[in-house]
Amino acid sequence: MVRERKVDFFMQASKKFYSIPEAATLCGVSRTTLWNWVKSGHVKALVTPGGIIV
Repeated sequence: MVRERKVDFFMQASKKFYSIPEAATLCGVSRTTLWNWVKSGHVKALVTPGGIIV
């Protein structure tokens, strides 16, 4: 199971930007945790017309 997740992570890691739900899934945390990281400055995020990306 861990190996599958690691392979999936590296396959998706080629993207430059991720939506909040995508990034949270890749990091293995909840969307709320990722939002807290963005608010505290631990993760950079950009606001676009289509939403927020990290």
